[in-house]
Amino acid sequence: PIGIPITKKRSEYHSDKSKSNIEVLFVGRLENRKGIDILITAIPKIIQKNSSISFNIIGSDPMNLKESYKSNQLFKNHVQFLGKVSSSELENRYKKCDIFVAPSRYESFGIVFVEAMKFSKPVIGTNVGGIPDIVLNNKNGYLIEPESVEALVNAVIKLAGSFELRKEMGREGRKRVMENFSTQAMTIQSVEYYKAALSNIKS
Repeated sequence: PIGIPITKKRSEYHSDKSKSNIEVLFVGRLENRKGIDILITAIPKIIQKNSSISFNIIGSDPMNLKESYKSNQLFKNHVQFLGKVSSSELENRYKKCDIFVAPSRYESFGIVFVEAMKFSKPVIGTNVGGIPDIVLNNKNGYLIEPESVEALVNAVIKLAGSFELRKEMGREGRKRVMENFSTQAMTIQSVEYYKAALSNIKS
Protein backbone atom coordinates (compact mmCIF):
# COMPACT_ATOMS: atom_id res chain seq x y z
CA PRO A 1 0.00 0.00 0.00
CA ILE A 2 0.90 3.66 -0.33
CA GLY A 3 2.70 4.89 2.77
CA ILE A 4 2.17 8.31 4.34
CA PRO A 5 4.47 10.10 6.78
CA ILE A 6 3.19 9.94 10.33
CA THR A 7 4.60 11.02 13.67
CA LYS A 8 4.86 8.49 16.47
CA LYS A 9 3.30 10.97 18.88
CA ARG A 10 0.01 9.58 20.14
CA SER A 11 -2.96 11.28 18.46
CA GLU A 12 -6.30 10.91 20.23
CA TYR A 13 -9.67 11.77 18.80
CA HIS A 14 -9.70 15.56 19.14
CA SER A 15 -13.15 16.82 20.01
CA ASP A 16 -14.88 18.45 22.92
CA LYS A 17 -17.27 15.87 24.32
CA SER A 18 -19.74 18.58 25.28
CA LYS A 19 -19.73 20.49 22.00
CA SER A 20 -23.09 20.67 20.29
CA ASN A 21 -21.99 20.81 16.65
CA ILE A 22 -20.67 17.76 14.77
CA GLU A 23 -18.45 18.47 11.75
CA VAL A 24 -18.46 16.02 8.84
CA LEU A 25 -15.66 16.30 6.27
CA PHE A 26 -15.59 15.22 2.62
CA VAL A 27 -12.38 15.48 0.58
CA GLY A 28 -12.27 14.73 -3.13
CA ARG A 29 -13.05 16.02 -6.60
CA LEU A 30 -16.75 16.90 -6.72
CA GLU A 31 -17.81 14.38 -9.32
CA ASN A 32 -20.15 11.41 -9.38
CA ARG A 33 -17.31 8.88 -9.22
CA LYS A 34 -16.53 10.21 -5.76
CA GLY A 35 -20.18 9.89 -4.74
CA ILE A 36 -20.67 13.59 -4.07
CA ASP A 37 -24.21 13.33 -5.45
CA ILE A 38 -24.95 10.62 -2.88
CA LEU A 39 -23.70 12.87 -0.09
CA ILE A 40 -25.64 15.88 -1.42
CA THR A 41 -28.83 13.80 -1.47
CA ALA A 42 -28.16 12.51 2.04
CA ILE A 43 -27.44 15.88 3.67
CA PRO A 44 -31.07 17.10 4.02
CA LYS A 45 -32.09 13.70 5.42
CA ILE A 46 -29.25 13.84 7.93
CA ILE A 47 -30.07 17.39 9.00
CA GLN A 48 -33.72 16.43 9.44
CA LYS A 49 -32.62 13.80 11.96
CA ASN A 50 -29.91 15.88 13.64
CA SER A 51 -29.74 19.61 12.98
CA SER A 52 -26.46 19.98 14.90
CA ILE A 53 -24.48 18.36 12.07
CA SER A 54 -22.56 20.50 9.57
CA PHE A 55 -20.57 19.56 6.47
CA ASN A 56 -17.28 20.83 5.06
CA ILE A 57 -16.72 19.82 1.43
CA ILE A 58 -13.20 20.15 0.04
CA GLY A 59 -12.18 19.62 -3.58
CA SER A 60 -12.31 21.04 -7.07
CA ASP A 61 -15.88 21.69 -8.22
CA PRO A 62 -16.22 20.93 -11.97
CA MET A 63 -20.01 20.65 -11.68
CA ASN A 64 -20.23 24.03 -9.92
CA LEU A 65 -22.21 22.60 -7.00
CA LYS A 66 -21.39 25.58 -4.82
CA GLU A 67 -23.25 27.85 -7.22
CA SER A 68 -26.11 25.38 -7.62
CA TYR A 69 -26.84 25.31 -3.89
CA LYS A 70 -26.00 28.87 -2.90
CA SER A 71 -29.69 29.83 -2.62
CA ASN A 72 -30.65 26.69 -0.70
CA GLN A 73 -31.18 27.84 2.89
CA LEU A 74 -30.50 24.46 4.45
CA PHE A 75 -27.17 24.20 2.63
CA LYS A 76 -26.31 27.82 3.50
CA ASN A 77 -26.77 27.00 7.18
CA HIS A 78 -25.10 23.59 7.28
CA VAL A 79 -22.71 23.18 4.33
CA GLN A 80 -19.47 24.90 3.30
CA PHE A 81 -18.06 24.30 -0.18
CA LEU A 82 -14.41 25.16 0.41
CA GLY A 83 -12.97 24.29 -3.01
CA LYS A 84 -9.29 23.46 -3.23
CA VAL A 85 -7.31 24.26 -0.10
CA SER A 86 -3.64 24.36 0.84
CA SER A 87 -1.95 21.34 2.40
CA SER A 88 -1.83 23.05 5.78
CA GLU A 89 -5.53 23.96 5.63
CA LEU A 90 -6.43 20.41 4.57
CA GLU A 91 -4.50 19.02 7.52
CA ASN A 92 -6.25 21.46 9.83
CA ARG A 93 -9.66 20.36 8.51
CA TYR A 94 -8.80 16.73 9.12
CA LYS A 95 -7.82 17.61 12.68
CA LYS A 96 -11.00 19.60 13.35
CA CYS A 97 -13.59 17.26 11.85
CA ASP A 98 -15.52 14.72 13.91
CA ILE A 99 -16.38 12.31 11.08
CA PHE A 100 -14.83 11.73 7.65
CA VAL A 101 -16.99 10.49 4.78
CA ALA A 102 -16.35 9.61 1.13
CA PRO A 103 -19.15 7.57 -0.50
CA SER A 104 -17.15 6.78 -3.66
CA ARG A 105 -18.44 4.57 -6.45
CA TYR A 106 -14.84 3.49 -7.08
CA GLU A 107 -11.43 4.00 -5.49
CA SER A 108 -8.26 2.18 -6.48
CA PHE A 109 -6.89 2.78 -2.98
CA GLY A 110 -8.50 5.65 -1.06
CA ILE A 111 -5.69 7.60 0.55
CA VAL A 112 -8.12 10.19 1.95
CA PHE A 113 -9.28 7.56 4.44
CA VAL A 114 -5.71 6.96 5.59
CA GLU A 115 -5.18 10.71 5.94
CA ALA A 116 -8.28 11.05 8.12
CA MET A 117 -7.45 7.98 10.21
CA LYS A 118 -3.98 9.39 10.81
CA PHE A 119 -5.73 12.01 12.94
CA SER A 120 -7.82 9.40 14.78
CA LYS A 121 -11.03 10.14 12.90
CA PRO A 122 -13.80 7.58 12.34
CA VAL A 123 -14.50 7.14 8.64
CA ILE A 124 -17.40 6.14 6.41
CA GLY A 125 -16.57 4.60 3.06
CA THR A 126 -18.05 2.28 0.48
CA ASN A 127 -17.44 -1.42 -0.06
CA VAL A 128 -15.63 -0.92 -3.39
CA GLY A 129 -12.11 -1.00 -4.81
CA GLY A 130 -9.33 -0.70 -2.25
CA ILE A 131 -11.44 0.91 0.48
CA PRO A 132 -12.18 -2.36 2.35
CA ASP A 133 -8.41 -2.83 2.67
CA ILE A 134 -8.35 0.35 4.75
CA VAL A 135 -11.73 0.61 6.45
CA LEU A 136 -12.70 -2.31 8.69
CA ASN A 137 -16.46 -2.26 9.10
CA ASN A 138 -17.62 -1.59 12.67
CA LYS A 139 -14.03 -1.27 13.86
CA ASN A 140 -12.45 1.93 12.56
CA GLY A 141 -15.53 3.11 10.68
CA TYR A 142 -18.39 1.93 8.51
CA LEU A 143 -18.41 0.35 5.08
CA ILE A 144 -21.66 0.96 3.22
CA GLU A 145 -22.83 -0.15 -0.19
CA PRO A 146 -22.29 2.39 -2.99
CA GLU A 147 -25.38 4.29 -4.12
CA SER A 148 -27.09 3.78 -0.74
CA VAL A 149 -28.24 7.15 0.55
CA GLU A 150 -30.08 5.48 3.42
CA ALA A 151 -26.99 3.60 4.60
CA LEU A 152 -24.96 6.81 4.50
CA VAL A 153 -27.58 8.68 6.50
CA ASN A 154 -27.73 5.95 9.12
CA ALA A 155 -23.94 5.72 9.46
CA VAL A 156 -23.51 9.48 9.93
CA ILE A 157 -26.36 9.66 12.45
CA LYS A 158 -24.98 6.73 14.45
CA LEU A 159 -21.50 8.23 14.69
CA ALA A 160 -22.80 11.71 15.39
CA GLY A 161 -24.81 10.36 18.30
CA SER A 162 -21.93 8.84 20.25
CA PHE A 163 -18.73 10.57 21.30
CA GLU A 164 -17.36 7.32 22.73
CA LEU A 165 -17.99 5.44 19.48
CA ARG A 166 -16.21 8.14 17.48
CA LYS A 167 -13.30 8.09 19.90
CA GLU A 168 -12.95 4.29 19.87
CA MET A 169 -13.18 4.01 16.08
CA GLY A 170 -10.74 6.88 15.74
CA ARG A 171 -8.28 5.11 18.02
CA GLU A 172 -8.56 1.92 15.96
CA GLY A 173 -8.08 3.90 12.76
CA ARG A 174 -4.90 5.55 14.01
CA LYS A 175 -3.58 2.15 15.11
CA ARG A 176 -4.32 0.66 11.69
CA VAL A 177 -2.48 3.47 9.91
CA MET A 178 0.56 3.10 12.17
CA GLU A 179 0.71 -0.66 11.59
CA ASN A 180 -0.10 -0.82 7.88
CA PHE A 181 -0.05 2.51 6.05
CA SER A 182 2.78 4.60 7.47
CA THR A 183 5.88 5.25 5.38
CA GLN A 184 7.86 3.04 7.76
CA ALA A 185 5.37 0.17 7.51
CA MET A 186 5.26 0.47 3.71
CA THR A 187 9.07 0.34 3.54
CA ILE A 188 9.28 -2.74 5.74
CA GLN A 189 6.55 -4.51 3.75
CA SER A 190 8.25 -3.63 0.44
CA VAL A 191 11.56 -5.08 1.64
CA GLU A 192 9.79 -8.29 2.68
CA TYR A 193 8.15 -8.58 -0.74
CA TYR A 194 11.52 -8.21 -2.46
CA LYS A 195 13.08 -10.80 -0.16
CA ALA A 196 10.26 -13.23 -0.94
CA ALA A 197 10.63 -12.61 -4.68
CA LEU A 198 14.40 -13.12 -4.56
CA SER A 199 14.03 -16.34 -2.58
CA ASN A 200 11.96 -17.79 -5.41
CA ILE A 201 14.57 -17.13 -8.08
CA LYS A 202 16.25 -20.36 -9.11
CA SER A 203 19.93 -20.06 -9.89
